Amino acid sequence: ISFYKNTGEFIKGRFGVLEPVSKEKIEINDLDLIVIPGLAYNKKGYRLGRGKGYYDRALENFSGLKIGLIYDDLLLDDEFQEDHDLKVDILITEKRVIKFEV
Repeated sequence: ISFYKNTGEFIKGRFGVLEPVSKEKIEINDLDLIVIPGLAYNKKGYRLGRGKGYYDRALENFSGLKIGLIYDDLLLDDEFQEDHDLKVDILITEKRVIKFEV
């Protein structure tokens, strides 16, 4: 995963996802926070993704605030996390804000 300066201009990328036109790369630790998408999260702050570990590897040394954003119905009781999984500091749903100790 790479991060680029937002110029407000986007193009449809290889997977049909809008990507910034900017080629000005941003080092991850220059960011203060990052919003991390997920298919779901559990109530301990771990994200359910697609199983490839992209976010876990990209954020392994990230020192900023990690925020998960999810619909409340997708907040699960299940404990599906593995040893290499990272958890978010804050999880925001349309109904609540949950802060975790990391």
